Amino acid sequence: MLIVIVTGASKGVGRAVAKALLDAGAYVACVARSKVMLDSLVKYYPSQAFAFAYDLSDPDEINICFKKVFQKDKYLFINDIDY
Repeated sequence: MLIVIVTGASKGVGRAVAKALLDAGAYVACVARSKVMLDSLVKYYPSQAFAFAYDLSDPDEINICFKKVFQKDKYLFINDIDY
C-alpha cells in the first residue's frame, strides 16, 4: 500500500492537499501539531486517513512520528511545514 505523508495537514495548503488526495482515493498520513484539527479531517475518511499529531520543530517528535509513519512499505512525502 502506498501512503502519502502530508505535513501541515491541519490547515491551509497542507489540509487542502491532504483532502484532495483523500478525495482521489489515496491513503494519507496527516501530520500536524493540532490533534483536534487533524481529527476534524480524518473522521470523514476513516479507512484512508491516519492522524499523527506531532510538533515537527522538535527533533525528538520528528523521530517518534516518522518511526510510526514509516512502518509501511511504501510512502510519498509531501512537506508543507510553515513556521
